[in-house]
Amino acid sequence: MPMPLPVSNAHAAQRLRAAADHADSLENALPRAYREEGVPGLAELAVHADAIDEHRRAVLDTAIVLATRPHPAAAERAETRALAAAAERLARAGASIGRAASLAARLHEVDGVGGPAADETRERATRHVNHALSHTRIALREATEQLRSEAERLSLTASTGRSPAAVSRSAPRAARIIAAPSTRPADLQQHAAGRRR
Repeated sequence: MPMPLPVSNAHAAQRLRAAADHADSLENALPRAYREEGVPGLAELAVHADAIDEHRRAVLDTAIVLATRPHPAAAERAETRALAAAAERLARAGASIGRAASLAARLHEVDGVGGPAADETRERATRHVNHALSHTRIALREATEQLRSEAERLSLTASTGRSPAAVSRSAPRAARIIAAPSTRPADLQQHAAGRRR
C-alpha cells in the first residue's frame, strides 16, 4: 500500500532514482532479441510481463496518492503528471511484451508441425516476437530516462529553492515512487526457469 510522502524534493529525487533503477533493471533482465538460444517461450515472457505490470501499478498507485491529497503543492501536482507519463510508458512496455507472449503461444502451437504453412507461421511469429521485445526495451528505457531526468530536476529545485516549473519548463515532469514492487528483477530468470519446468 502507498504511504504518505514528505514534501522534500531531495527525498522525492531519491525515490525517483530508485524507480528509474528498477525500470532499468527490468530492461536489462529482458531476453535479447535474436539471442543465440532462440525465441523465449510463453512462460519466460510471462514472468517479465508480470514484473513490468507490477512496476506500472506501483507508479500509478503513487500518482493516485498524490492526486488525492488535499491542497497539493505545485511540486506534487507536477509529480502526479510525471507519474502518469511514466505509467503510460510502462503500459506500452507491458503491451509490447504481451504481444510477444501472444506470438510465443503461436510458436508453441506449430511446434513440431511440418509443412509450408507452419514454417511461414514460425518465421513470421519469430520475427514479430523479436520486434515486440525491442519495443518493450525502448519503452522501458524511455521510462528510465524520464525518471532520471526528473530526479535531476528535483535535485536542482531543492538546491536552488526555485519552483519546479522555474527550474525547467521544457523538461518532463517529476515523479516519485511510494510502493516498491515486491519482485526483484534479479529474480526474474529464476522465476522463468521455474515456470519452464
